[in-house]
Amino acid sequence: MSNKHVARKIPTFSKEQIERMFAVCDLTTREGQRNYTIILLLLETGIRVSELCNLHIGDIQAAALHVVGKGNQEHHIEITPAVSEQLMLYMSHYHGSTMNGALYVFVDSDDQPLTPGDVSHIVSNIKKRAGVTGVGFSVHTFRHTFASLRHTLRHKD
Repeated sequence: MSNKHVARKIPTFSKEQIERMFAVCDLTTREGQRNYTIILLLLETGIRVSELCNLHIGDIQAAALHVVGKGNQEHHIEITPAVSEQLMLYMSHYHGSTMNGALYVFVDSDDQPLTPGDVSHIVSNIKKRAGVTGVGFSVHTFRHTFASLRHTLRHKD
């Protein structure tokens, strides 16, 4: 009996698909700014959707995010100046939510913290409006895309 390893292609977004998703976010609205910032953070940091939903205002520094991940493990994740600038722009229009005494970064129209299901629904709608097809999709696809981009950049050095 042979033990063949079958490589499975992990779905990722192409540069064109990413650009189209950014393009459908209406940056003149609070919701559009929020959605653009969500996509940017997922792509640029590789954080999990649950980590994104649990981000508090106090977790954001100029060049890093403080993230509590799986198993309550705490991580400091560096962010680029472009990501920091977009976060600050979004939060300058932020009204906040005070659930459990903490201000959540990403909230819905009723100022309630987004859930992973909410983010999945938001991103699914963005993908449809952008006409992104041919990618096995979940919010986790952003994490795969982040890892793929980092892997590619590391091997170009």
